[in-house]
Amino acid sequence: MTQDWEVAKYLQKRIKIVRYEDLARDPAGIAVDIYRFLGVEMPQRVLKWISRNTAGGALDRSMFSTTRNSSAVAERWKQNLPHEHKLSSTKICKNTLIMLGYSLDI
Repeated sequence: MTQDWEVAKYLQKRIKIVRYEDLARDPAGIAVDIYRFLGVEMPQRVLKWISRNTAGGALDRSMFSTTRNSSAVAERWKQNLPHEHKLSSTKICKNTLIMLGYSLDI
């Protein structure tokens, strides 16, 4: 994995790493960053779509809904996962978590 990360650093002007949690917390901001990285202007309709589909609200209570409050959903696993599983996952994935800038605090 470390070797893969070194390749990613070498290609940093050609690839963009996007962490799921960052995208979920700030979908519009990350989308703007992605479009900027690509050198393409983001259409206003994309921002409207993001706003409509990631803000959540009263209408998204069904498990089959296609809209969600993305920031709440992204962090939900931390509340539902048993502490022992969090510890073992952190231990197994430690190097990757550090490379991607995640905190190891549980």
